[in-house]
Amino acid sequence: MDGKDGNGGYFRYRSSQNKEWFLRVGEPDVRLLYGCYTKAMFVTMSLLIKQAWLQDGEERLWLVFSDSYIYNSPFNNWYFSCSGIPGCVPDNNPTENCNLDLKGHASMEGVVSMRRGFQETVQLELPKMIHNHSSLRICPRREFPVLNINNALSNECFMQYYALFDWTVDCCTSDHSLLVNSEHRLSQPITPERIQTMRNSLNGVFEDDFTKRSDMVQSCKDIHIVRYTQIPETNGNHHHLGMMCVCNCVQFFEQQYCYQSLIVQHRSELVLRGTKIAGGSTKKKKTKKELERMNMMVALDSRRKYKKTTKEIERHTKTNNDLQKMIQEKEQELQDI
Repeated sequence: MDGKDGNGGYFRYRSSQNKEWFLRVGEPDVRLLYGCYTKAMFVTMSLLIKQAWLQDGEERLWLVFSDSYIYNSPFNNWYFSCSGIPGCVPDNNPTENCNLDLKGHASMEGVVSMRRGFQETVQLELPKMIHNHSSLRICPRREFPVLNINNALSNECFMQYYALFDWTVDCCTSDHSLLVNSEHRLSQPITPERIQTMRNSLNGVFEDDFTKRSDMVQSCKDIHIVRYTQIPETNGNHHHLGMMCVCNCVQFFEQQYCYQSLIVQHRSELVLRGTKIAGGSTKKKKTKKELERMNMMVALDSRRKYKKTTKEIERHTKTNNDLQKMIQEKEQELQDI
């Protein structure tokens, strides 16, 4: 949605052919649609965006975009959590990776050989592709970064978040889940009003007008919903179910971890091991005013040293003059004698 032909050629449907509108309104609105947490939220956000685009005179552009990606099922399921499975987000990367896996590249040989005839491709290459993507890829194991405490302890930004986190203020329980403040909402109590606003947004209820549509997504970003889920674990020949924290945020669906899930998952371990990095990862960065104050102190210290050196030179000079005068007086006395 930036006006390039590679992204669908939407620029030609713009009424005034002004690319600035795409960067200022169009692209952020598409990101808001992707950032919706539920289908109801996606539908409400699309209606708010429709009002905004029609007010800007972009009726033609809205008709083309909505026919393709808003009202056309199943191509309208592209908000980040539409699959309901963390790690499975709507994008074209799996298809591109599959094509790269088939064709290969400079450092990896492809599954199939390219530029063969139709008969050879059907008889030789297609069976290899089917075998590779079926029999050789059964029961893949998924790795969840949220389960790795060492990665959490070595993450400087997370340790800064943990150093400022207060369990009595930044976390509360609700409906068998934990509500946790985001990085930008630390030290702000999770009030019933904030919780209700978040739940209204999840249910597709938004009382403000379309000019404040970004607040609908932001209300959900400010409070993370963290819950426990069971995952299968294997220890040698023993199989059992383990517990893992799952969050409803964009970062968890894309990267399978977030600060809020980490701090709940490793709460007891952070108490024991998080304090060992005192002065390291938890050390706060100095602000601009602190750096200016330090530079001023260094400058004042240099001036004091300069004044001290100047006074010492004057004192030594005076001492030398007195000594020289004393020597001259002694010589004069000897001459008189």
